Amino acid sequence: MSGVFRLADAGPRRAARLGLAALLACVGMTWAAGASSAFATYGTVVVKKVNVGGDQADRFHFASSTAINATGGFDVSPATPYSSSTVHANAGRWDAAAYTVTESVTPGYALQDIRCTVAPAPFKPTYGVATPEVAERKVAIKVGVGEKVVCTFTNARQTGTIRVVKDLVPATDAGRFDLRVDGTPVRTGAGDGDGGSVTVPTGTHSVGEDVAAGSGARLEDYVGSTSCTKTSAQGPVDVPVRAGTIDVGPSDDITCVVRNERKTAPAVPATPAPTTPTTTVPTAAPPSAAPTVAPAAPAAGPARQQVAGVRRTARPGRGSAALRGPRACPRTASVSATVTGRQIRRVTFLVAGRRVKTLTRADARGRFVLTLRTASLRRGDTSVVARVEFAAASRTRARTLRLTIARCAASAASPRFTG
Repeated sequence: MSGVFRLADAGPRRAARLGLAALLACVGMTWAAGASSAFATYGTVVVKKVNVGGDQADRFHFASSTAINATGGFDVSPATPYSSSTVHANAGRWDAAAYTVTESVTPGYALQDIRCTVAPAPFKPTYGVATPEVAERKVAIKVGVGEKVVCTFTNARQTGTIRVVKDLVPATDAGRFDLRVDGTPVRTGAGDGDGGSVTVPTGTHSVGEDVAAGSGARLEDYVGSTSCTKTSAQGPVDVPVRAGTIDVGPSDDITCVVRNERKTAPAVPATPAPTTPTTTVPTAAPPSAAPTVAPAAPAAGPARQQVAGVRRTARPGRGSAALRGPRACPRTASVSATVTGRQIRRVTFLVAGRRVKTLTRADARGRFVLTLRTASLRRGDTSVVARVEFAAASRTRARTLRLTIARCAASAASPRFTG
């Protein structure tokens, strides 16, 4: 039987090799390829990043088990995900403790979501599993041989709101201004009370203004200032303004008032009227009459020097303000918060952190009054804040006054005896 080879003629060891080679040939693998694939113990782990509202070039750091990354950490951006195809299996036949991937905190961003998928090996059931824990910023991963785990971490850029409002003194001034945040207009041609707002990422931002085109005004014609506050559960809180910039935190709601008070034109001294000197001509006494000697007039004191065009004025007093309100558990249908004082130019009332009324003129009794329906107040304590601004001549800084109105629960009606 020449030309015919039988395994029985090859001996035991050679027959085993030839039989395995024949088997690999049947399934379409060479010896080298078949050995590496048939005995592999790896899976794949991929970490992706979604950045909502932020700079897409920003990178985010992750710490991981060394089975996923030998150095124990890596960086990811939306354009550059991390992937490792040599993660030793820890699910299925190779069951072991879960691996972890944890995202570090990145200033200015909030982690919103973690979602994972597990793709099984071809023609195999799924052994792996990924368990996200958003509160702990991590995911626990178990991956089987030939499986692929993909986890996507979604971060959103944290933001706040800046509202810019124009305050003109006097309010009827014809000047118009473009109000800006970071150099970009939020309101153009703003007059007294006008404003605009913008949502900005957390961090430092500039607030300012320019004269609107065609208004004919000049910034040097005004005394300017900027003051900012933000809302809080306790009422408005002052926000420091440093060289025209403010710091915005997550979810901050900031209002900046840009004030312009027109400078008073200096008085022009009046030209004194020219004086005409008078000449007295002596008359000769009659020859027969004796000379008459007139009594000497009393000497007058030196006359007070007057300067033409200059008036002496008293300096205005400093401003003052007080806030009064009802006592606890008002039983009337309405309650009032009243501001009284001197040199008051404007009063802004806020109730439970919301601006409800602005008054620029006192009533006939010199009061600034906010009236509220008692039924509109919530049960318990309600915060009332009055922000008082004073006339510029008083040189008094604005004050914030606070009071708390306590609305009590309705008392139970006493039963009546009906006999």
